[in-house]
Amino acid sequence: MCLSRYLCQLLYVSMFSISSLFCLCAYFPFPFPLSPPPSSPLSPPWALLHFLFLSPQVLPMTSSGVLCLLGALCLQVLWLQLSGAQGAPNPDNSHSSSPAPPQTPQHLSQKSPKRDTLKPAAHLVGDPSTQDSIHWRASTDHAFLRHGFSLSNNSLLVPTSGLYFVYSQVVFSGASCSSEITPTLLYLSHEVLLFSSKYQVHVPLLSAQKSVCPGTQGPWMRSVYQGAVFLLTQGDLLSTHTDGVSHLLQSPSSVFFGAFAL
Repeated sequence: MCLSRYLCQLLYVSMFSISSLFCLCAYFPFPFPLSPPPSSPLSPPWALLHFLFLSPQVLPMTSSGVLCLLGALCLQVLWLQLSGAQGAPNPDNSHSSSPAPPQTPQHLSQKSPKRDTLKPAAHLVGDPSTQDSIHWRASTDHAFLRHGFSLSNNSLLVPTSGLYFVYSQVVFSGASCSSEITPTLLYLSHEVLLFSSKYQVHVPLLSAQKSVCPGTQGPWMRSVYQGAVFLLTQGDLLSTHTDGVSHLLQSPSSVFFGAFAL
């Protein structure tokens, strides 16, 4: 756009200069007057016309020179009009070229994520003060409930329907195995259960079992971690069941349970 405008203006200026020079050289009698033209309240090019045609005693010329000079003046007027038209803004593109309005705090707040669009997440840790069961806590250490999750009767309440990653870990430990000739195996298990309106019973989602003490080996420790993705429904309850609670190593980093939306 800028290059074409520049070339067009250059063409008009060249045409006007050449035609004016030709007229001066071919049709004006020499010598040229050295005195400047009289002042005129008219604006160019009308002042120039008044000076040339109404004051023949200042600059005499032939009839052919008058016609040639008129043509040169017409070219100048045409060039000025086209230059103004090209420099004028295009009303059709006024909206596209105008700068974007500054963002106000209201606009920024509209772009910020809303609370209901944030993904629910929960992470629970076991209470070390309980010995006969796992009591989940959400307000200590690194435990939390976010964006709709709640803890009810030691169970996680699913806030919205969708895909969730459910996970849990427990760690069992013991001093030593039995000193009997045929020691009894110790059975350990940990499950994550789902209670839903579709089933009305606790359905295992994650389940793991271990047995220890095949012989007299001294202190022992077993860890169980499990996690998977499930399609859950709003109102579902997630809970856990553990066999061998008395052997749990109760600490926030070894006994935990949680879920988060994908």
